[in-house]
Amino acid sequence: MLRQLLTAPLNQITEPHHFPPEGSVADSDGYQTTLCDSVTITPQTLLSLLNVHHLSALEDERYVLGRGRGLDAESVARVAEMIKAPQVHQLLTAPQPGVVVVDGRLDRAQHTARVTPLSFVCASLAHALRQTGAPVLIFFCGRNLRGDDHLQGPEGMMRSLLAQLVLLLLQQRWIEDCAAISLPSYLQGRDGVVDLPLDEICQLFRSLLRVVQGESGLVCIVDGISLFETDAWQEDYGVVMRCLLPAAEDISLPAPFKLLMTSPTSTRLPQAFVPFDRRVSIRNRRGEQGWGAGGLLPRLLANANRDVPSHPQDDLTWRRRTTS
Repeated sequence: MLRQLLTAPLNQITEPHHFPPEGSVADSDGYQTTLCDSVTITPQTLLSLLNVHHLSALEDERYVLGRGRGLDAESVARVAEMIKAPQVHQLLTAPQPGVVVVDGRLDRAQHTARVTPLSFVCASLAHALRQTGAPVLIFFCGRNLRGDDHLQGPEGMMRSLLAQLVLLLLQQRWIEDCAAISLPSYLQGRDGVVDLPLDEICQLFRSLLRVVQGESGLVCIVDGISLFETDAWQEDYGVVMRCLLPAAEDISLPAPFKLLMTSPTSTRLPQAFVPFDRRVSIRNRRGEQGWGAGGLLPRLLANANRDVPSHPQDDLTWRRRTTS
C-alpha cells in the first residue's frame, strides 16, 4: 500500500509552476512560469492561510532541548553517534542534495513518545547548524500528535515546513514582502477565501525551494516520522513522501535540499525509496570514547543547552509494531 501511495502521480508535483512573470519571484536561473488561470497572493497572505505561528518550530525546539536534560545520558550519547555516521556526515557537508533516514530502535522505557533522545539530538543539531548561519527547517512529529493540535499529521507537518520556508525566504531577502505567488484559480471559493489542500501545499514547497540560494544548501530535519505511519494518515503520508523524497534528489535546485528523517523505532519506508546505504540504525551501538564528559557530545550540545528553560509498526499494511 505504501509503495502504491508513493509512486502514484501527484498532480505533476515535480514540475513547480507557482510564479507569474511580473513582480514575482525568480530563482538564479530565471525560473518563471505563468498560470493561464490563476490568483496571486503575497507571502504574508500565504502565511495567514497556512495558519502556523511564526515561532512554533522554535518553541518546539526549545521544549525538546529543555526536556532533553532529563533523558538518560547514555542513551543520548549513543544516539548522538548518528552524527558520526558517514551517511549523515556526507549529507551535512557535501554540496549535493540527499536524504538519510535514522532508525533509532530506542528503548521506550527511556523516553516519552513526544521527546526521545533522537528528538534531543535533532534539536541540538538544528541549533548548532543555525549558529553557523546554515538555514534549517525542523519539525517534531512527537510534538504534534494530539487530536486538538492543528499541526498534527503529515498535512500539519507540511504546513509548518512551508511556513518556515516562506519566513526563511523573507528573512534572507530572497523574496520581497510584495512578491506575487500564483495559485490555480480553482482554489479560490466564491467567498474569495483560498483553500490550500495538501497536494497544493506540497507543490508550493517544491516551487519555493527553487528560490533558496547558497551552495551549503537547506537542511530539513523531521524527527519521529514513523509516528505518522498510521492507518488514518497513510494517504497523506504518501503525498508528503512523494514531495520530500524527490526534492532531496533534485540536482536542478539552486541550493541542495538535504533531508534528515528520524524514527524512534524503525520507519516503514521501502528501500526502493530510501536505499539501505542511506539508512542509519542505532540498534546495539555502544558509546565511544570522546562522547562522555568533556567529549564531542557535550561540545556539540553546549550552545544548544545555553539559556534553554527547563520543562517539568514494521510492514506496509500498517500493522502495530512490536518492540525488539
